[in-house]
Amino acid sequence: MTQMVSNPFHPQSRRNRTLIATAFGLGLVLVLGLWDAHHEDVLALRQLMREHHLLAATLSAHIERNARFDSLSRNVGKAAPELTLFDPTTFRLGRDQGFVVLLMDPVRGQYLTSQRRWVHIPELETAQAQGAPGAILSRSAAALLGLPRRTAVAGLASVHENSGHFSAVAVVTSAEEERNRSRREQWRSVLGVSLASGLILLAAVGTLRMQRRELDLERQQALHKMERARDAELARANRMATIAALASGIAHEISTPLGVISGRMEQLQAAVQGQERYERVVATISSQVSRIDQVMRGFLAFARGDAPILTHRAANEIARNAVKLVQYRFTIADVVLDFYPCSDDKLSIACEPALFEQALIDILINALEASEPKQHVTLSVHYDQSSVAFVVLDEGTGISESVIERVTEPFFTTKAGKGGSGLGLAIAKEILTHHRGEITFDLRRTTEGNMQPGTRVTVQLPRSEEVPVESTS
Repeated sequence: MTQMVSNPFHPQSRRNRTLIATAFGLGLVLVLGLWDAHHEDVLALRQLMREHHLLAATLSAHIERNARFDSLSRNVGKAAPELTLFDPTTFRLGRDQGFVVLLMDPVRGQYLTSQRRWVHIPELETAQAQGAPGAILSRSAAALLGLPRRTAVAGLASVHENSGHFSAVAVVTSAEEERNRSRREQWRSVLGVSLASGLILLAAVGTLRMQRRELDLERQQALHKMERARDAELARANRMATIAALASGIAHEISTPLGVISGRMEQLQAAVQGQERYERVVATISSQVSRIDQVMRGFLAFARGDAPILTHRAANEIARNAVKLVQYRFTIADVVLDFYPCSDDKLSIACEPALFEQALIDILINALEASEPKQHVTLSVHYDQSSVAFVVLDEGTGISESVIERVTEPFFTTKAGKGGSGLGLAIAKEILTHHRGEITFDLRRTTEGNMQPGTRVTVQLPRSEEVPVESTS
């Protein structure tokens, strides 16, 4: 069973990651907003606690200044008129201002309320023991004191030991208003963040839709480009098939006259025997007829798609033979052909010598046709640990980038008016592909970093570690 593997670079995966990241960011903003609102709520409660601590301290000072508090504390269980004296100054003040005043009896360990009830408030006792200025009371403690069942805040102040029976004063008020204000702030934060989140999400969705349209457009363009490349490749294949058929036909037609010429050469060799000058001429013609036969046989095998029959030959020897075969054309055109072999004469490549030499010849002739009289064309051999390169340099005007991309297309030529067929470099490329090699074209001013005119053609083949076979020609 085929297992589907998600591609993290797929557009859908990118969109999902974008949405997840956006949602995470918005959630983080919401959490931070709620935390900030809660922090403000805590600060507000602390501020309220400080205010009531000051009020409790004021009442504590009042108690310390009035000795009747001591009498009140000793007669707490009686119908004391002293309570009437005490009530207007403390308890009634609390009721009028919306808070509750509590007095701590250290003997009982409880607080006395304005209803003359003793209550046990653990939060106040803990705060008093720690010397805190106040405490936050639970909802149940607030309800016990007759306040709304909401969080309450108490301010604490100690009473001087010599000032009566009570040891502390607590002023307790409901934090309902602050809590309501905090809730409103939190809701405003939630609504604000939600509104901003909605707008951001809408913008993100819009952006993702635009990206999707752009990706669809890029995909369509890529498909069109692939279709054009495929069509171009099919056209090139058709042209190469035409070349192969043409080469087969030409080879078949040439084989008969070549046989006749070869037979006449044998007769001439017998006729000029002993005449050294004519013997050399006939031998040269015979060797070239033999070369034509080898090239045509190679083209026929190449056209049929036969596996190449490679031999190991010295790279310098192959290049030198190609130079010899075209030297006369350079001499006629008054263009200088320079050859620079590599330092290793035993450096070898695996090739079909006749076909590979023909590829180099096609490249050299192309460089010749791009040159003016007195200019130089150079063929040099280079190598490294894995490959061998044959580099052809000319000093012509060079070619444009658009021409470089099409220079090896069959039947493409910039010299149609000068008899160019557009087949030389196309055939050379196919021969090199046949040899597992490659050919590249560059402008010299680009590769050499100066204003040197001309073109640089590089033919690169794998290096052979075998000992080269000496040529019999």
